[in-house]
Amino acid sequence: MSPACEVLRYPGHQSPTPPVGDPYLSSWIRGFDIPSVIVSLDLQLLWTNAAADDMLTAARDFARVNGALTCVDKDQMQEFRSFLADLEDEPRAWVYSRKEAAQHIVRAEMVRPAGLPPGAALMIYPATPADPFIWADFGKVFGLTRAEAGVVMRAVAGKRADVIAEDLSVTIETVRTHIRRVYLKLGIKSREELFAIVSPYRVR
Repeated sequence: MSPACEVLRYPGHQSPTPPVGDPYLSSWIRGFDIPSVIVSLDLQLLWTNAAADDMLTAARDFARVNGALTCVDKDQMQEFRSFLADLEDEPRAWVYSRKEAAQHIVRAEMVRPAGLPPGAALMIYPATPADPFIWADFGKVFGLTRAEAGVVMRAVAGKRADVIAEDLSVTIETVRTHIRRVYLKLGIKSREELFAIVSPYRVR
């Protein structure tokens, strides 16, 4: 079994017989492209997926040293340790930053398996302008056409009307018409209101 598929093993913990669903879980995790790890509170790596293994092998910003998750930059490591030390039951996010640009956003969440020491589940996202979200079919909730919903998704991602028009191979006036109709249907007057209403319908 590859590291991406291993059952979590804590010191002194006997691994149970893998459930029937494990092959499905393993197959899904192997293709999950967001580097994800579970660490003990002293940063010992308990589990990694394949994307995390690749990232740690590259050792550009994060690395595996003596079985522990570390930051290559020592200053970042101090901040990272402080961030995890303050982690409680609510998920939090931390930025691995460089002088030239922010490189990674780390989403951290406490995990407390019964009868085992607590740990932290981390998902490490690249800080890029690409939209990493998957949208639900919010159009049916608000009575939007497919074209209107397509414009909304691009507008919420920060695209200008001319770029949206190019994406959809329509005129900029068509895009503006869709936006006016969406605002009318939702009873709003600004992009900020639009974002607030539709953003709950997207997930990572």
